[in-house]
Amino acid sequence: KRANCRRLRPIGGRYGKHKLYNGKSYEGLVAGILGSFAGACIFLVINLFLQPDNFFAVTLTQHPVLLLMTFLIASVAAFIAELFSSTGFFDDNFLIPSVSALTLSIFIFLFFDAKFTDIFYSVGNLLLPLP
Repeated sequence: KRANCRRLRPIGGRYGKHKLYNGKSYEGLVAGILGSFAGACIFLVINLFLQPDNFFAVTLTQHPVLLLMTFLIASVAAFIAELFSSTGFFDDNFLIPSVSALTLSIFIFLFFDAKFTDIFYSVGNLLLPLP
């Protein structure tokens, strides 16, 4: 006999009343954007404590509103891409991270005068142990 447990459903599946063309809901879209934005902010705070002299920490102290707007734009871009993922070739597990990373990179290069090495690390650096 199966245990009687509630199945976890996304916000849009549970509370979504206003559906879009592909079965997704406005409520789920807004929850996804806010969750993505909150995740980026949490990552930024953790990053500030672990590496206070890196590019993002310096940028936050100089341009906090612009950096937070960049996070919000990347979140919106990711979930706009997610709207089209269910009908296209790419799965949303590939499309959402790719679109958000590309959007973040473009905006950081444009608005923050970043170098390629400020944003992307070489594979060799990823394999080095932390100090």
